[in-house]
Amino acid sequence: MDFDPRPGHKEDEEVRRAAYALAHSMEHAIDHHALHARLTQHRSDLGGALSRGKSSRPAARGDGEAVIVHGLKGAPMKDGRRNTRRRTTPAFYGDGALRFQAISDIDFSRVSAQDLVDLIDLTLSHLSSSEPEQSTSQSSHYRVYRFPLDPPEAAAARKGMGGFWRSLQQEVFDQFDRLLKT
Repeated sequence: MDFDPRPGHKEDEEVRRAAYALAHSMEHAIDHHALHARLTQHRSDLGGALSRGKSSRPAARGDGEAVIVHGLKGAPMKDGRRNTRRRTTPAFYGDGALRFQAISDIDFSRVSAQDLVDLIDLTLSHLSSSEPEQSTSQSSHYRVYRFPLDPPEAAAARKGMGGFWRSLQQEVFDQFDRLLKT
């Protein structure tokens, strides 16, 4: 999940605090086990292709409040070195202070390119269904892309996303083709 400042605004404490609060309000959904259960419910073949041998999210470490106040790179470190997401993490993977994600592994030998597109649709639907009704900040917004499960509505949503969706879909197909050739 990405959380970005509204156009014309910049990342600041308010945006970082809202992003952190949103991620924690959705932490039950931003997790391999929750996604796996959702996929298995809708498409057992996709659920079976998803695995994670270890935790899908890291343990929290470091001074998260300092990151919220100063930003990831601006947060003071006791040793004077530059802060990174490896040194301070809010119990999610990601980069910077505005991206919160979990990791799942995909067995590419069990899925087609269309399955990967469906996996993206179902994953985004899973996250969308877990998001709160309103953003927690007036100067920021978050992106959890919504794609309905109904094929005609999904096609219309993809068309509305225009070039973004086509390029994402093409990238998935290209990566899958490269995997098949190796």
